[in-house]
Amino acid sequence: MSPEQTQRRRLILRADDRYQYAVVELLSRSYLEEFPDDVSIAVRRGRTLTMLCRYAEAEAAFDAAFSHASDELLPFIWNAKAESASRRGDLVEAEKCYLLADELLPRTSWILIPLAHVTWLRGDLKLAQRRFQQALLVESSDGDRDEALFNLGGVLVALGRLDEAAACYREAVELSPDYEIAQNRLEDVQAALLIQQREP
Repeated sequence: MSPEQTQRRRLILRADDRYQYAVVELLSRSYLEEFPDDVSIAVRRGRTLTMLCRYAEAEAAFDAAFSHASDELLPFIWNAKAESASRRGDLVEAEKCYLLADELLPRTSWILIPLAHVTWLRGDLKLAQRRFQQALLVESSDGDRDEALFNLGGVLVALGRLDEAAACYREAVELSPDYEIAQNRLEDVQAALLIQQREP
């Protein structure tokens, strides 16, 4: 990689880290015209275009990434496509893409948690519960356990299993004491349990 290419790539990555969508969109377009085989930048472009609600262009960026990707990068592209499908409201397509990513890179929390979340949004509560429970079985060093517990708590609330939901929220707060929304949900469930106890 030439020093110029390295510098241009670095600018795109820095802008992406800062959620500077306009900069990423402009720089990645010209960069990929010269270096179309840079899968990482193509995926970032696809994600940026998704955030800008330019879904057809995002799909083209992901397709370009697929055409140059090595096998080990495929789960990351499927994951990005799933995020894009979810954002545009196509939950069935999102679930399909997450399942393909999971097939290629099984038992990974950053795939299992959004897969379970999409399943929840589709209204399949029991399957969502099982998928969040699967995510909890995965060894995770990146702090995903609190997120999986939080979301599992939400599914359990929807299923009317408040005691179990409280346990999930409690553990999420123990893992991340600053997780304010988990603390709020724990208080909500505890209040609901008190109300239930008082009802005849």
